[in-house]
Order: sequence, then C-alpha cells, then structure tokens
Amino acid sequence: MAERMVRVGQGGFENDPRGPLHEPGPSGGIAVVRRLMGPFLIAIGALVLYGAWWIIWEHGHPAASAIRRLESEDAAGRMEALEELGSLGPHDPELAVPALMEALRDHDPTNRSKAAEDLGVAIMGHWTTGPGPDQVREAIFALMRLFGDPDVSVRDHASHALTSVVDAWHGSPGAMGFGSVQEELTRMSSEPDPGMRAAALQALAAIALRTHEPPPNRLIEALNDPSENVRTAAARGLLLFENAVIAMLPNLIRAMAAAQPECRPAYFEVLDRQRVAYPPNWPPESLSALLAALDVPDPWLRGHVALLLGDFRDGARAAIPRLLAILRDPGPPVPDGSRPEDFRRARRSYQDPALVVARSIREIAGRTERNPIPPPIADPPIAEALIRLAASPSSFRRLAAVEAMEGFAAVEPIVGALLAATRDPNALVRAEGLRALRSREALTPPRFLSLIGPALDDPSPTVRAAAAQAIQGFGAGIEPLVPALLRRGQDDPDPGVRDACATALGRIRPGDLSTTVIPAFTAAIDRSGTPAALREHLIEALTRFGSKAAPAVPAIARTLISAEREPDRPSPKETEPLSLEATYRPTPAEERILLRRNAAQALGALAPGTPAADEAISALIAALDDPIDEIERVVAQSLTAFGASARRAVPALASAFQRARSEKHLLRAGLLADSIGRIDPTSAEAAVAVAFLSAVLYTEDGPARVFAERALANFGPAAAPAIPALMDLIRRPDLRSGPELASVARALGRIAPGGPDAGLAVAAIVEALISDPPPPFAAPAIESLTRFGAEAVPALPRLRELENSNEPEVRSAAHKAVAAIAGRAG
Repeated sequence: MAERMVRVGQGGFENDPRGPLHEPGPSGGIAVVRRLMGPFLIAIGALVLYGAWWIIWEHGHPAASAIRRLESEDAAGRMEALEELGSLGPHDPELAVPALMEALRDHDPTNRSKAAEDLGVAIMGHWTTGPGPDQVREAIFALMRLFGDPDVSVRDHASHALTSVVDAWHGSPGAMGFGSVQEELTRMSSEPDPGMRAAALQALAAIALRTHEPPPNRLIEALNDPSENVRTAAARGLLLFENAVIAMLPNLIRAMAAAQPECRPAYFEVLDRQRVAYPPNWPPESLSALLAALDVPDPWLRGHVALLLGDFRDGARAAIPRLLAILRDPGPPVPDGSRPEDFRRARRSYQDPALVVARSIREIAGRTERNPIPPPIADPPIAEALIRLAASPSSFRRLAAVEAMEGFAAVEPIVGALLAATRDPNALVRAEGLRALRSREALTPPRFLSLIGPALDDPSPTVRAAAAQAIQGFGAGIEPLVPALLRRGQDDPDPGVRDACATALGRIRPGDLSTTVIPAFTAAIDRSGTPAALREHLIEALTRFGSKAAPAVPAIARTLISAEREPDRPSPKETEPLSLEATYRPTPAEERILLRRNAAQALGALAPGTPAADEAISALIAALDDPIDEIERVVAQSLTAFGASARRAVPALASAFQRARSEKHLLRAGLLADSIGRIDPTSAEAAVAVAFLSAVLYTEDGPARVFAERALANFGPAAAPAIPALMDLIRRPDLRSGPELASVARALGRIAPGGPDAGLAVAAIVEALISDPPPPFAAPAIESLTRFGAEAVPALPRLRELENSNEPEVRSAAHKAVAAIAGRAG
C-alpha cells in the first residue's frame, strides 16, 4: 500500500496504459506544478496518507472499509466507496480529504469527477476544525492537475470544486497562497488544450472575486481565444464582476468591434447581461462606442449594437441618422417564413440588421410599453425610412416596419402604409397592420368598419384574431361588428380566434354599445354550445350595463348552475400561432372556473331587487358547494348584496362556514361568517359566527384580528358577546398607536349602543383618547362615539378638549361629535 501511494504521489495511474498523467509535455505545465509543491512535500504527503490509512485500519474507523475499497479493480466498487467518503467528508475532512485526493487519479473518468466533487464538499464542510491551509492548498493543486484531463466532465467537476473551495475560504488570502495559485492558473490559461484553458479561466475569476481584485486581464484577452468554449468561459468569468465590468463597457464595445466575427458573441454575452443594469448606468462613453461600432459592416454586430442602442431610449437619439442609414441599405435579407416563431428566430439571429434596427428606432423615438408618453410625432426621415421598409420584397422586413410604425402617431403617410399592410400577401403582415391601426385617430368609424369587417372573414386565423383585437381599442361606432364577433366567437374553427372575439366583446365599453345588444348577448349565454370563454366575457360585458341588463339574470343563473357540471374537454389546438408575442390561454377547466366566478359576481350586481332575484339566490346557494375556494368566496359576497332577502341562504352559508373551520381555513371561515352577519345577524347561525370571530380577537395575528373586528361590526347588537374582548383590545397601549384603534372603536360603536355595556364601551374609547397629542387614529375613534348619542355624554369633557387639538382631522371630528352628542342629550 505504501509503495503504491508513493508511486501515485509521484505522478500517474498505476498500470495506466496512457502513461503518467503528470509527465512533462510540450507545455511543461505539470512540471511547474510539481516544482511549486516540491518533492519533499510529495513525499511527506504520501507518508501522511499511509499513516492515516494505517491508523484507520488499526482502529476500525468508519472510513476504513471505503478507503480499502478504493483499491478495488472494479470501477463500480470504487464509486460506491467514493459515495461513502462523500457523505463522510464534511464531518471528518481530516481523513476523507487525503483519500479523495488519491481518488482524483482513478482510471475511470466518472470516479475522478465524483472524487473532485466530494473533495470540494469535504474541504468546504468544516473550516474551523477541518484541513489547514497547507492541506487545502495541496488539494487546490491536485484539482488543478485535472484541468488537463481528457474528459470534459472531469475538468468541469474539478473547476467547480476548486471554485467552491476558494469561495468558502474565509482565512487570509496570503495564508492560502493564492498568489502562486493565480500564477499557475494564468500559465495554464494559455496551454494548447482548450479544456485546460477554459477551466483555468473559471478558477482565475473565482480567486480574483474572492480576493476582491479586479477582473484578471487574461479574462479579457481570452474573449479573442480561437476556442468558443474558452471564449464562453472568459465571458462568464467576467460576468462575476458586475460593477467592475460596467466601467469597462466602452473598451469592451470597442474591442468587440475590432474582434474577429467568430469572437464577437463572447463579448456580447457580457454586454447583454449588463443590460440588466440598464444603460442609464453605463458610462457616457458607451454610447459613442456603440455609435462607432455601427460603422462595422458585419450584419451580426450591427444588429446587436442596434439592440443595445434601443435600451438607451430617447438618450440614443444621436444614433437615429446612422440607424436610418442602415435601413436604407441593410444588405441581403434572411429567408422569409410564415410563422411568428420564424420571425422571432430571424430577428434573434441578427443576420438581418433591419429587423432589429426598426424595433430600436421605435424604442428610441416612439411609443412603447416602457415609454408610453408623451405620444410621439414621427420625424419625416423616420416615417420615410419605415414606409420604404414596409414596401420591401422581404415579408420579414415589412413585418418589422409595420411593428415599428405602431409606435408613432397617426400621421397620414403612416396610416396609409398600415392600411396597405392589411392587404399584404403575408398573413403575419396583414395581422400586424390591423393591430397597429388600433386607436388611430385618422380612421373614422366607417373607414374602420370597412377594414375590420372583411378581416374577420380572412382565410388566416392570425388575421381574424388580429381584427378582433383591433376592435378592443377603437371605441364608439363598432356596434355593427357585434354580430360577426358573436358568430366568430361561437363557431370559428380556430380556438384562438374564438378567444380573441370573446375578449373583444368583453372589453367593449358600455358607452360604445347600445342596450339593443343585450338580447343577443343573453341568447348567446343561454346557448348550450357557446364556449365558456365567450359566455364569461359576455357576462362581464352585461354587468357593465347595470340594471338595464336585468333581463339577462335568469340566463346567468342557469349558467352558474350548469358551468360546474360541464365535463372536461381536451384543450383545442390552434391551426397556427396567432401573435408575434407568446400569450397564455386558459385551459377548458380554467375557463369554466372563470365563467362561474363572473356569473356569481354578475348575479350579485344585477339580480337584487329584480323579479328574478329568487332564482339568482337559489343558483348562488347551489354554488356554495363549488370545489374552488375563490368561487365560494365570490358567491358569499354576492349573497350579501341581497341583504335580508337572502335569509334562506344562511343555513348553506353556515354549512360552508363549518367546513372551512374543520379544514382550518380561517380566512374562508371569517369571510363566510361575515356574510352571515350581513344577511341575518340575529339568526342562530350568526351566534356561532360571533363566537368564532370573538375567539379570533384573542390571537396575536394582527390582520386576522382587524378582519374579525370589522366583521363583528356588521352584526351590530347581535355581536354583544364580543364586547369584553373588544374593550380588552382597546385598552392595550400598543394597539392605541396603530390603525387597529379605529377598527376596534368602530366595532364598539356599532355593537354596544343601547345595550347594558354602552357606558363601559364609551369609557374605554375615551380612555384610549387620553393622551397628548391624541393617538394617530383618534379621529375615527371620536366618530364612533357619535353612535352612542346621549349615552356618550360622559365623553363630552374630553371631546371639548380635543376641539383645540393641533390636528385638523381631530379638531373637526371632535367638533362634530360634541354637536351630535350634546344635541341628543337635549
């Protein structure tokens, strides 16, 4: 055993047909590592390993079996041993680390990777009681030897392990000897082997970050490395130094422009990540460097630079002349496609700078989601360039132009180009032209109707959906399109088009429609084959009509009952994607949930006081057993809108309340208890609800207490059993200084007047007001005293004092309270 350890310590695997791993090669890399460690250190390390192994063998340490099995000829057996050592390492690194260092020389690359991973974990595990700096440094050099391993996984595991060890070291960098490690890593980062260079760069970045040094120059130099993997490693290493890299951005941009084309993606990876910091934080020289980079004829570079310039928004207006020059001569286009993802892929390839430049011009000079105001007026050169691009033979370029024009005001030349786009042979361009024409002042209702009507019958579902979306933003004058929207919303073969038409109908403002549409909406809701999404949005639209939509209540009630019982259907598939931007579409089950929610809300808004009120209450009672908690909550709230007329719903509400309590859903239980109090506070079920809410008052959960206080107030005198708890709360010094004082005082003012505890409640509220200055929420507490009438006469002396308060709200509340109480006292 000792003889084998010495041979391994001197380099190479025993009987390794590839020869010693550490024989000096053309680079002499491993020889330098050996010189750094020294023959003496290797010999001592071997003796230490042997001694540790012998002690374990002699004393039956739990690691003994695992270390012995590292000698196995079976790779799987050695892996099992490594698994055991890996779990032991963080708890006993003094014994695990030497064995894991030996295992780094295993013949099997999977085992070497595992040993590297476990070594990093073991050294990180116990810095206070684990290996000292010498052994840690030895482990670092052992991991560095693996940077030249022929297996990429081994190199990756070694690099990650070394990075973890460095990052976890909390001692002095000098004690660790990071200087010599950095020197060797710098040398290794220039080795012929790309894998070794990449691993060394990652480790260099980790050490510099740990020692609070700036990014090593070698990382920047390596962005021009002939190997893509090395360039990627250098870029990711630089990304660790966020603040330092921001200061370097102008130089990086200039270096990217001067680099070989194949090296530029590594630069842009660094620049693109810095977009998170957002260009206003970039040095001012960055903008001039980007402008200069636009002169490089590489389409990929110009596209990326244009993207970065767009992030400067109106701060990059100086770039517009150069960007327009690119639009006038963008070079050859990329191949066209018919799907939105084809266009997105083409723009992300940056091979056609026109696709990115058009968007950037809009970001800089137009209206966007991030820059919605003020509404811009397109400069004539911008309008001219975009209109010219919209006439390009390339459909992708036409699409990019139309998308950009949407960000500019409705000057007639732009509107004309957008109208032409709606007749484009490419469906994506036609659809984008329709979207861009939304809310265009230059389009009169007749002109708009003549455009949208035919578009709703376009052969392409993409165009039909875009036509429906355009309707949402147009405004008045669109009522003639309602029949077509209803027809497409019910029967279009494409589910995306049906959803778009449903959404359009739901978002039309009531002022843009007359009440003549109510019968058509009601009939569509009541039709059994109408899609759930369409019924949901039609109910939403009817709710906005208020009492005028009362005739629709029976149909809405039937919908609420039937929607829960509809069977699950598979999600329909679109015939083609409908938008340049990915959108989320609810599943059929989710659509039915939304439908039930909207129906329940609509019944609470439309049905009270109507001839169909009883039918609506029955539907709401049946819906209280809905499996979705949100529906139950909405149903309970809608029932409260009926007030005492919904008394027959109280038993069902009480059953739902008891279910929520048994399931320990306290918020649901509180909401249901509140609904009982609003409908019939004197019922037997209300007494149970009061007891529950009173118990909540004794918890330390502030929001829950406030909810209970407000809910109890709705019970009025029926909540008298809660008065003692409320008075205990109002006497708490910590409560008086916060907003809860107002809710407790209001509850007492709604519950206690006229009862045997009225005088005690008044005294408790006055006591809460005895401070100078008065508590922050004194005004609502003062207002609550007016509810006691003559019973609040004992509060008048304090209230008259508060009429002289320095707080205007307190003075006003006290003056009104004095007038009200004194007047009732006669």
